[in-house]
Amino acid sequence: MAGTPIPNMFLGRKDTLAEVFQWSDGATDGSNGGAGDTIVGLAKSVRWAPAGVGGEAIFTRMWIALTYDMDAVTLRFTPILDGVPQDGTGGTPDLRQSLALTGSVGTRVTERYEFTLYYPYDDGVDSDALRVALRGCWFQLLVETTTTLGDGTLIIEQPEIEYEIVRESLEAE
Repeated sequence: MAGTPIPNMFLGRKDTLAEVFQWSDGATDGSNGGAGDTIVGLAKSVRWAPAGVGGEAIFTRMWIALTYDMDAVTLRFTPILDGVPQDGTGGTPDLRQSLALTGSVGTRVTERYEFTLYYPYDDGVDSDALRVALRGCWFQLLVETTTTLGDGTLIIEQPEIEYEIVRESLEAE
């Protein structure tokens, strides 16, 4: 099953391309650094309201494709709903998900991963009897490395999300 691409995933840009974020060990930031530098990555998408401003949607799943030939890196993906990270703090569910990638420099691999955006609801009888999905207006995605980047390249392609509009915005009605 496919989802809808999250628009404008480039930070601060008005266009959307397939290769959203790309990190590598080369000196592309104007510094004199290169291989062996300690690099960490942090990227956040723009806020997106599929039901329009003031509307509500239920977000259930997300897919992301990674192309890499990096020897080692661990990524953490944190959904943000209406400006609140879903990281287990402040009463929110912990929907962060991590991936440890191990590749071989020079041999690119592309893999697609699926993440759920719901959590079990314990009714006191069966802890997995019900599931609660994220429901709100604005969705964002935070992608960060929890380890330094290894040698090689990591490309995070445009994420896709599955959602259902519950209530459209007043402008859409």
